[in-house]
Amino acid sequence: MKNHFKNNLILITGHPGSGKSTLALKLQKELKFPILERDELKEDLYDSLKKQGKEIPSDLGRISYDQLYGLLRSYSKTFGNLILVSNFNPSFSPSKAHKIHAPEINLAQ
Repeated sequence: MKNHFKNNLILITGHPGSGKSTLALKLQKELKFPILERDELKEDLYDSLKKQGKEIPSDLGRISYDQLYGLLRSYSKTFGNLILVSNFNPSFSPSKAHKIHAPEINLAQ
């Protein structure tokens, strides 16, 4: 299937173990969109800090969201289309991700 989509952001959210990553992989296979997962960012950051013998900050979750939104800005400019996976919580709402990716479009919640 040839991808004719441009500037699409697919947000996948849900509880831990609910199948977010599985769904993202199926969509990636069909649509050929890159995937950005917050859990991977958080785990990589944790592993890196631990390997360096540094203290793990208590706000690692918030830091990983900051990384996610920073990468989203770069991915949006580079790829246009993106699958974003995270168990968003109210303080880090998916509407923020949508505004970064496509600020001219409002996200209905």
